[in-house]
Amino acid sequence: MKTITDKQINILFVVANVITQVLFFIDEGYNDFRWMKEPGNWLVYLIYILIIFGTLLGLLYLYVLIRKAVHFIRTAWIKR
Repeated sequence: MKTITDKQINILFVVANVITQVLFFIDEGYNDFRWMKEPGNWLVYLIYILIIFGTLLGLLYLYVLIRKAVHFIRTAWIKR
């Protein structure tokens, strides 16, 4: 894995959306989806999605960096 692909970003966005839907189903909607009727809740929903998506994207980026570092270290030791 050399870079982050569009497919991975799309999957992370869907995961962030599902996590936020579950959180709002439990918290804001009193175990249903009535929360969708109020515009203020949609603003909070957008903030939640952005925070969760940003966190997931940051974790994926960190994973890619660690993989590159491990690969670099392994190849450096082999060439020695």
